Amino acid sequence: MRLISKSLRSLLNLRLGGQITEAYRFLDRSQWFSRRELDDLQAELYRNLMEVCLAQVPFYRRYAAESGLEPDQLKDLAQISRLPVLDKRRIKENPQDFQTEGFKGGFVTAATSGATGIPLQYLMSNRAMSWTLGASYRGLSWYGVKPWDHQARFWGVALTPRAQLLEKGKDMLLNRRRFSAFDISPAGLRTSYQRLIRYDPVYIYAYPSALWELAKWMQENNQTYPRDKRLKLIVSTAEYLYGFQREAIRSAFQVPVVNEYGASELALLAYECPAGSLHLHEELVHAEFVSTDIDLGGESGTEIIVTALLNQAMPFIRYNLGDLVKPLEGICSCGRQHRRLAIQQGRSSDVVQLPGGGRLHSSIFSYLSKSILLSKGVKGFFVKQNALESVEVNLVRDRNFDPDCLETYRREIERLSGGSLKVEFEFVDEIVRERSGKLRYFVSNLDSS
Repeated sequence: MRLISKSLRSLLNLRLGGQITEAYRFLDRSQWFSRRELDDLQAELYRNLMEVCLAQVPFYRRYAAESGLEPDQLKDLAQISRLPVLDKRRIKENPQDFQTEGFKGGFVTAATSGATGIPLQYLMSNRAMSWTLGASYRGLSWYGVKPWDHQARFWGVALTPRAQLLEKGKDMLLNRRRFSAFDISPAGLRTSYQRLIRYDPVYIYAYPSALWELAKWMQENNQTYPRDKRLKLIVSTAEYLYGFQREAIRSAFQVPVVNEYGASELALLAYECPAGSLHLHEELVHAEFVSTDIDLGGESGTEIIVTALLNQAMPFIRYNLGDLVKPLEGICSCGRQHRRLAIQQGRSSDVVQLPGGGRLHSSIFSYLSKSILLSKGVKGFFVKQNALESVEVNLVRDRNFDPDCLETYRREIERLSGGSLKVEFEFVDEIVRERSGKLRYFVSNLDSS
């Protein structure tokens, strides 16, 4: 099966014009570029991208004409702030306005998961897709993992028989085994654990919330992943990796648990190195950081604005993902000079609105849930805001639940909101995941306009 998987990846590389191999070889060298070399590379890629935009992308061609700016004023990366910041909602209004007319480089059509409520169909060039795969392979290589190694994938599962058959075939050919992110019953987790042991993967690729459920089950049942197995690495993706999740997963499996940060419409943005830094893939993206007034419990949130440098089929320039991050100063001890960042908990849209106009980021619920609820018999939580003056907290209890923790939790929320936010609790049997298999811990049903 490994030979088949390796052959299929070779065929995919051939279909993309050998660009995956080219990308990986370049990225293997460029990870040791100096800061100046990285800056020069970004400037060149941006200049090439804007030449295409000004000639063939309706939105940017029109913007240059209406703003009265000369083309050369828009091709200098130092002047990128002259261009407007865009978001998913704006592009979704008229996606054709952002697509390159007559693009001949080869591309695929795809769509985002719609986790924020705004799915977006987009085009990605073969080149951009190849370099995204190359960046992923580079990240895996930092931990001694090959792209064709056995992968266990804790993910969403298809709902129709035809889609299930297609997914099963693709997973089999790509040398990976899919494990449901949905079934977190004790019986389902036991089955997943037994299957995982038999499959013996080299690495696990997972929604952290799904693997956290398995890690908790292992702890409750005195199970530790066997050390004589091949497992080298766990890659957390698609959701925020909370500290308590990382600790539980690492304790259960006894291998590194690392963060992969990306957005399907852009690229793989960053990967965590063995020294613990989340490095931007600056060969693929340029990032700007903008302060916000969102309170993260004593620290202001910072939004990341991303320009995808390689996708000339449908350029995403100064694209606001809505993610909250924190740029880090200095060079990592690993020696790589790519800029570093820390993911702040959640998205800028994940805010609790307070009476009087204040805003509190929903990450406070995760922090308090770890420190107050999870050690007192709460297995899962979900918070929703249906009214300006209150939030509803759904809780899944186990047999060790201590009801006294609820009053402590309530007092902390009221204190942090200045006494303006009331907390209501509701006990449920399970926390429902989205159709993709992802798990959200907070949803606001208020009009944020």
